[in-house]
Amino acid sequence: MPAVYLSPSTQSANIGVDGISEKDRMRTLAEALAPVLKAKGYRVFLSAPHYTLLVAIRESVSLLVPRLGDVHLALHSNAAPVPGTASGIEAWVYARGGRGDRLGTCVLARLRRVLTLPLRVAKDGGLCKVAGVDGPSLVELRRTTAPAVLLELFFHDNPRDVKEYLAKWPHVVQALADGIDDYYQKRLFGLEP
Repeated sequence: MPAVYLSPSTQSANIGVDGISEKDRMRTLAEALAPVLKAKGYRVFLSAPHYTLLVAIRESVSLLVPRLGDVHLALHSNAAPVPGTASGIEAWVYARGGRGDRLGTCVLARLRRVLTLPLRVAKDGGLCKVAGVDGPSLVELRRTTAPAVLLELFFHDNPRDVKEYLAKWPHVVQALADGIDDYYQKRLFGLEP
């Protein structure tokens, strides 16, 4: 069975409107997601809480075997330049049309079934944003060798986003796991931005 490397945010200085850091919230999400994926039969690797981003990427590269179908999933929350002014879900990938793009599309389709937050799409209208094209060139997508997606699940500086995420948190966990299943079963669901 393929492996999934879960890489929750290491950004402890990003504090949400409820006083919880992005690092702590995404660590909790990853720790809840890991047993769900294991129960589905996946091998799961979870970066250690004390890892820096670059250490987690090195570990991901050493453990995952892209030819066996292994994937890398980075879990983040977002923030706007002016707090509270943006809302939504984003998925970032290295390139359009590849396995990472397909994984991101599958996960987004499942997330859209449980979260009513807007989908923030790429400049070209694609569902997943491309690192270096639609925004920053993200090291977590450039340096991993397996197909990778960096998810920004909600804006932690927007009270409405945080409230919805917290209310639907168990469903978000299941949606992430089901999206990974859909990727491996090559099922794509239509979704609109």
